[in-house]
Order: sequence, then C-alpha cells, then structure tokens
Amino acid sequence: VVMGDDSLSGTLHEVLSAYHIPCYVGQKLPAAHHGAARFLIASLRAMAEGYPESEMLAMIKSGYAPLLPEQGWQLENYLLSYGIRGKKWLAPFERGSEEEKTAAEEARLLLIAPLEKLRQAIREDAQAESVLIALYRYLEETNVYGTLLYNQEQLMARNMPAEAVQCRQVWQMILRLMEQAYALLGNTKVTAARLCIFIAAGLESCELASLPPSAR
Repeated sequence: VVMGDDSLSGTLHEVLSAYHIPCYVGQKLPAAHHGAARFLIASLRAMAEGYPESEMLAMIKSGYAPLLPEQGWQLENYLLSYGIRGKKWLAPFERGSEEEKTAAEEARLLLIAPLEKLRQAIREDAQAESVLIALYRYLEETNVYGTLLYNQEQLMARNMPAEAVQCRQVWQMILRLMEQAYALLGNTKVTAARLCIFIAAGLESCELASLPPSAR
C-alpha cells in the first residue's frame, strides 16, 4: 500500500497490527529532533549565548549528555531550584545541603568542562578548520558516538530496528555537515553562534528514514 497522506499512517499501522498483518510504515523524522542532534545544537547555543537555563536543560534532557541518568536528574533539580544560569555554571556549586551540592557539583564538572574546553579552543583559534576539529573532539570527549552505539544495540534488543537505524544515520549526518562546513567556510573565522546556525539548519533539513524490516 502506498499512501500520499502521511496523516493516515498511524491508523493503518494500528489496524494491520490488530489483525496480525506484518506491515512497514515509512516515517521520516527531522534529524534535528534526534537526541544526539539536540545535544549538539544545545551545546553550541549554550556556548554562544552564555549558558542560559533553557539550553543547559536541553543538553541535560537530550539523553546524550556525559551524565548518568541519576546525575542528570540531580543536576536538573539543582539548576531549577537555585536558578543556575550564565556565569554560575563556571563556579563551584555552594548552595543546598552537603549531599545535594556535592552530587550537583560532580555533575556540573562533567557537563561544563568539555563545553568550556570547546569555548576556549574557539576563542584561541576561530578559523573554521580549527573550530571543527575542536567540535569533533568535544563529541569524542562527551562520548556521543559511544552512546549512539549503545542505544542502537538496546533498540535492536527491544525489536525496534527503525529507531536503531536512525542512531547510525544521525551520526553520519553530523559528520557530513561538519565536512560541508569545512568545504564552505574554509579558513574563514567562525563564531560559535555562526557554527550553531549552520549545524542547526543542516540538521533541520535532513531527515532520518526508517528502513523496512528484512524478510525472514
């Protein structure tokens, strides 16, 4: 069955599944909506805008921050409870109980240290090639690719091959966009804000496609 109206895809899937009829519904998702892409975009925006609450929360909630789930919850609660934004991210946390601030401080360092390293690298050498190398190192340090591989394995184990494929696709798209950025920008100087606009627009224009299950 080929449909021109994607709004019916969910209904079709439910009806065919109810009658135990194997089916494949090809749905596309903007790459920018994937957790890894949201982490990357939020990281660049946070750095460009001076660590606002909204972008720091987006990083934490993306599922790709270099934090354990419990650390993410603790840091989010601390951020919201004490209004952590801007330069407050650059100083040790001192508010709250000893246990609360110790846990939040450990998470703060894990999140902010790689981002500050990237910001400093861009300040020292803003040429596009150097900036893109620093950005790739940031993705390495935050283990985005490793998390994608782990999530891909988990999704396959849960019989979710379409979502698993998207983990591989989004990484390939990120690398392709960085290659395109180098080709277009060459050795011109690039700010974090300009790079963010380029990466975000590129990921918004890309689509993650699910692949039909293989015949058995």
